[in-house]
Amino acid sequence: MIRTMIVDDEVWVCKLICNIIKWEDFGYTVVKQAYNGNDALQAIKDLKPDLVFTDIRMPGLDGLELIKETKACGLTTKFVIISGYSDFGYAKTAIDSGVLGYLLKPVEPEDLSVLLEKLKTELAADHPSNQKQMLDEQLKKSRRQYREQFMYNYLITSPKLAPGFSLGQFNEEFGSAFESGNFQVFQIILDQKGTSSSDLNHIVLQSITEQWYEHMKPICFDACVIRTNMSVICITNYASAMEKQIRMLAEEVFHFCCERVPHIARYQVTLGIGDIVCSFRELPHSFLSAQNAVRARISLGTGQIIDLSESNSEPLCASEIFTERSRSLLTRFLNHAQSHSAQETVEEIFAELSRNNVHNHPGTVFQLAQLFLDALYSCLANINIDYGRNHPKKIAEQEIESMHSIAQLKQYLADLLGSAAMQNSPGRGKNTSVVEIMKAYIDEHYKEDISLKDLAARVYLNPKYVCELFKKETGVNFTDYLSFKRMEKAKLFLLDPRYRVADICGLVGYNDTKYFSKLFKRMIGVTPSQFRKLHC
Repeated sequence: MIRTMIVDDEVWVCKLICNIIKWEDFGYTVVKQAYNGNDALQAIKDLKPDLVFTDIRMPGLDGLELIKETKACGLTTKFVIISGYSDFGYAKTAIDSGVLGYLLKPVEPEDLSVLLEKLKTELAADHPSNQKQMLDEQLKKSRRQYREQFMYNYLITSPKLAPGFSLGQFNEEFGSAFESGNFQVFQIILDQKGTSSSDLNHIVLQSITEQWYEHMKPICFDACVIRTNMSVICITNYASAMEKQIRMLAEEVFHFCCERVPHIARYQVTLGIGDIVCSFRELPHSFLSAQNAVRARISLGTGQIIDLSESNSEPLCASEIFTERSRSLLTRFLNHAQSHSAQETVEEIFAELSRNNVHNHPGTVFQLAQLFLDALYSCLANINIDYGRNHPKKIAEQEIESMHSIAQLKQYLADLLGSAAMQNSPGRGKNTSVVEIMKAYIDEHYKEDISLKDLAARVYLNPKYVCELFKKETGVNFTDYLSFKRMEKAKLFLLDPRYRVADICGLVGYNDTKYFSKLFKRMIGVTPSQFRKLHC
């Protein structure tokens, strides 16, 4: 057995690493946990472990100093460092110090298992060149993830860069190769034709990501590809002379995705072309134009390349899109001052676009939906209804982003409007909603065999409508919410040693212990037994 020690100033991290895998199955045994560098050094001197997993940043004696002091004592103990995204400078120094491995927080069972298998060979053969190569690869992967995270936040929030910002410093920090030249963003978005699993979505999005890199990396100064929800964003930086070739390659990626990516027949593919800008600082503008292009698919249609820079139309002001009459229609409906249904009210608001001759402007329909949301939440606030507390506006905005037809969008807005009006209906408390009633019923009857039909009967609504309303307002479907509630209750029971796992299974509404354990691990990340070990 390889005698191993875990060092981290956060006790829960130590316990997590000790319990997320069975160390003995890999040929290791954990002989000690230490929660600061000084105690760790003393334990290393006393126990002389073969391997130590240590955090880099700790109060007192940090990870690098611990490695240095251990070597100064003449001990042959080997080290693996554990670090977060912000510790790359420390990580490089540690690699140069000859550590055997590198783990990125949060530590995942799969990553730890793979590393332990590799380390067995390394500890036996002890080849420094192989160690250095493995660590460099791990650091490179982590650095790429950190860069993608930074770039996405930069595109979305458009923060002001520091006055002294330089591409050279950025490249050094993130391992990039950006240069002066053209910058351009492309965005491919997928719209599902039916239902597909998250695993399948992952496979398809990963294939698209690889195509962007394969096509763009060889010809660009640098390219950065980011996956978010159901889209893939490609940031390119290239010489101005390559403009036409870059456009051709982007179109090649689009056609490849439409024809040759596995399982692509389940999706509609749309490519949005961002404007070309001349500096890194202007990248958010290019991203916004690419985003507006894919949003325009709601009126222009999916399955095509959309470049709004080719449109000569001037941007429209909000009052031309969402008129005072539209606002009046919405307000009157919420106050029950007209006989129109929610669907008819939405249709009338959309008809205003045609009357103002602006319905053919690219992106107008999406702008209308955004202004509709603004007006809806504003009107409800004016009559003292906090609609956003249970129906966050951000969730509604995300739903609109996923719409790919006008009919689909109209139906969503009508459902939203109907739900909002229900909160202001006579005889109903202002802070009570249908979904709240459903959630309260689930909270009380979670261990019973609850069906969607039962819930629908309690709120006097159609089961199909209840299903859609619950998903829209909570972000999860009824089955997932019920499972989540049961798992939360199961965690509380697991903290009480009087209950066996088989007992808890029945207490939260399941008859099959094996199925319960499997579902618990999928949702919580560990088995019920592992959860109990971690917390008891």
